[in-house]
Amino acid sequence: MKFKVGDKIIRNKKVNYYDITTKGWIGTVIETNENYFNAKGLDGDKYLFLKYEDFDLYNVIKTKGNLQFGDIITLRNGERYVFADNCIFGEDSGYCRDADDIFLWHNDLIYDGNSDYDIVKVERAGNVIYEREENKVKEMTIAEISKELGYEVKVVKEYE
Repeated sequence: MKFKVGDKIIRNKKVNYYDITTKGWIGTVIETNENYFNAKGLDGDKYLFLKYEDFDLYNVIKTKGNLQFGDIITLRNGERYVFADNCIFGEDSGYCRDADDIFLWHNDLIYDGNSDYDIVKVERAGNVIYEREENKVKEMTIAEISKELGYEVKVVKEYE
């Protein structure tokens, strides 16, 4: 997979080169070419000549099929579980109960019947690799809105 400048990436292998020895390292792509890319780590350091196959896009968990053994799952209600063998095991459960079966979640990580059980975060190797993008309100000034849209805007009152 090729990346573009600005993509957030995560290390998918644990090998000792690039001075990045940790699986789960996160960075941002700053330059690309056909054979390699360069990135900036969260620490601000630049890493050069990185191989595409050793990294994935960050926030790659888009479906329940991307979950891996050992992933730590956080539900909307704050409960945390470990994913293993198509089940999630909570702190108090030593077995896979029907309520913990991953098949009860839709492919988009939404729980069937109760939004308190929606999967909102997935951690792998100590790093957050997925966080649900909720309908967050982004505060912006009129100047910022104009810049985003590429033209001037004027705020007018809505009439009912």
